[in-house]
Amino acid sequence: MRAIEFASRGGIPTPKYAAFKHISKIDNIISEIGESVVIKLHRSNSAKGVFYAQGKELIIDTLDKVIRQFNLKHQNYPIIQKRVKGEGWGVSCLYWHGNRIASFTHRRLREKISTGGPSTLRESAHNRVMEDCAHKLLDKLNWHGLAMVEFKWNPIEKQPWFIEINPRLWGSIALPVACGVDFPVMTYIAATKGINAARSMYKDYPDGIVARWYLGDMIISIKSLSKLNLLEAMKLLLPGNEDVYDDLFYDDIGATFSEFLSYFLRFIKYRSTNPIDRGFVE
Repeated sequence: MRAIEFASRGGIPTPKYAAFKHISKIDNIISEIGESVVIKLHRSNSAKGVFYAQGKELIIDTLDKVIRQFNLKHQNYPIIQKRVKGEGWGVSCLYWHGNRIASFTHRRLREKISTGGPSTLRESAHNRVMEDCAHKLLDKLNWHGLAMVEFKWNPIEKQPWFIEINPRLWGSIALPVACGVDFPVMTYIAATKGINAARSMYKDYPDGIVARWYLGDMIISIKSLSKLNLLEAMKLLLPGNEDVYDDLFYDDIGATFSEFLSYFLRFIKYRSTNPIDRGFVE
């Protein structure tokens, strides 16, 4: 919530939000925010810890379930945020003690969960309006290290909405690396040889390079099969217009096998393709 408050004070567009400690306040919050909301735990992991609700009764019911499921105390009750629709975008950056070294923007083309979460297909892009917002925010925070600033983008109004800062190495890292923006190597160079050496590695990148997380598409395909949507399931397994994969490493098949095995064992244990680990959310 502090990131949302900071962004809002800095003039960056943010969806309306509210925190609460008593269920009795929900009526007032709904009157102000509206009846289409996102309910977020204070600590979450991608789509885990994020819930959607439409209408007063469903909002109250969802809040009650979330509070009971995670045994939340009043001070840890979730944030309620107005739901904004649009394309999912991310501006990924490397900063070093407040100095920007590199920036890379991508647009999500497909997500493992339709309401959000990790992307399974994405493309490199540029968006000056959104990049200015992300850089302004990280500049003011005197950021150090890696971060992805996530937005929703309204292509009709040319309006970005700040969603959150992901302060770690992100799952879609294969795309910038394929485009020549090698964040892991630049981070190492910044730490060992300094900012100027790292900056010398950064060059602008092409638009329209597409990366695909194949295992993520397999998971979507399984969900489609469970709904007897055979055609959609088959399409998700076939090659598309991707230029690079996140997880099909023909020169290191062991890494690919390990990822697939890890997800399979988690599915067997939790009976879910997207299990929630209590350590990741609260």
